[in-house]
Parts: sequence; structure tokens; C-alpha cells
Amino acid sequence: MHFQKGLEHAKNKEYVQAIEAFSKAIEENAQDAAAFYNRGLARYKQSEYKLAIDDFNVANRISPDNADILSDRAVAKHMNGQSRAAISDFDKAVVLEPENPYRYSSRAFIKAHTGDVFGAIKDYEKAIELDPEDSIAHNNMGLLQERIGLKKDAEKNFKRADELNADIDSNYQKPDVNQILEDYKKQQEQEKKEKEQLEVYAKQKVEVKTLPKNTKFKPAEYAGVLKEVFTKKEIFREFLSFIFNGFKLK
Repeated sequence: MHFQKGLEHAKNKEYVQAIEAFSKAIEENAQDAAAFYNRGLARYKQSEYKLAIDDFNVANRISPDNADILSDRAVAKHMNGQSRAAISDFDKAVVLEPENPYRYSSRAFIKAHTGDVFGAIKDYEKAIELDPEDSIAHNNMGLLQERIGLKKDAEKNFKRADELNADIDSNYQKPDVNQILEDYKKQQEQEKKEKEQLEVYAKQKVEVKTLPKNTKFKPAEYAGVLKEVFTKKEIFREFLSFIFNGFKLK
């Protein structure tokens, strides 16, 4: 009962209520891996990465051969600044599901972020071998090939990505994976400054009739988008639009 309510709340993006419901389900059954896993997902959505990892750890102990738990824990670890530990989880997920292309492309993304360009390319090659129509893998491998000077190979992958996404302007500028992460960090710093400024106004009891010029009403939800990129190739168009709009969701 509590577990189903948790799923309903999560589906409606009511993550606080979802966490409460899954917690009650755990009180009823402390060996319910699904309850821990789903509470971890809800906490991830709340940007509570450390708590999400704690839940995924318990779920993994109860159900050690579940590749989804390992993959989602890996994403949470990456968002918590533990990228190398994330790769270890993806390694285990690959062993459990060697025919799942998204396990390789997910690991490739993290490898690229840690500087292992050749390892990332190898994973993207495997992902494309398993799913030749994965436009994300083609695009990202092209970015890495371009970085190491393999321009002809890169152009082939960019062209293939464009063909698979015919409704996207083929002349768009390909975003660099590491630049995406760096730009996001800069934006977060700016948003933190703006938030602090608003808090100062509030403490001084100053009536703020207009927000500061650069205040963003909808800050970039990088964590959510990143997780979607790891799991759903259908999100590719939205992901590119997200990047080109300066990390602002419409």
C-alpha cells in the first residue's frame, strides 16, 4: 500500500511525499530492495545525492545483481563528485548486462569527464555496435574523435547523428562534454550569488519589486537531464535544446 502510494507520488513528481511513503514501506519491510531503490530515486530528484547513494547501497546489498540499481547509484555518485567510483558501478552493470548499449554509453560519458578519452571512445563504439541507431553515441563519439584530431571519423559520426535526428538542424554546433559540465558549474555559482543577494534583501526587510537583472526563474535541472541522457535516447532532442538555450528549461 505505502509502496504503491510512493510510486504514484513519484510519477506526479511529488518527491517529498514519495520519500515519506517509501520510508513507511521500509518500516514494514526492511528487506524491500524496491522501496530503498525508489526512495533513492526520489532523493536523487531532490538533489539529495548522498542520501540517494545510501539508499542505493542498501538496495544493492539486498539485490546485488540488479544493473539498474548499480547504474542509478553510479549517476548519483557522479553528481556527488565521485566520478571514478561511478565508473566502477558501471563496470559491474556492464558485466550484468553486456548486451545493453546504454550501460556502455553511460560509462563512456563518465570516462570522458574523467579524461579517459580513448576508454570513452571504445565504450561508444561498443554501444553503437549494439545499437547502430543510437544518435547520442554517434554524436558524443564524434566529439571525442574531434578532440584527438580524428576529424574525418568525427564528421562521419556527426553526419550519422544528424541523419538519425533529421528534424534537428544539421548545422548546429556540437557541444563538448567537458564544456557542458564546466558551463553548468559556472551557472550554479552565478545562481548561488543571486540567491545570496536575495537573502540579503530579505534580511534587511527591503521590498523587492523587481528581481535582479540576471535572475533565472527556472534554473537548469542538469541532474535530471543527465540521468535521462544516460537511460533514454529519445531525450536527445530535448537535451540539445537544453544546452543551446543556455541550460534553461522552457
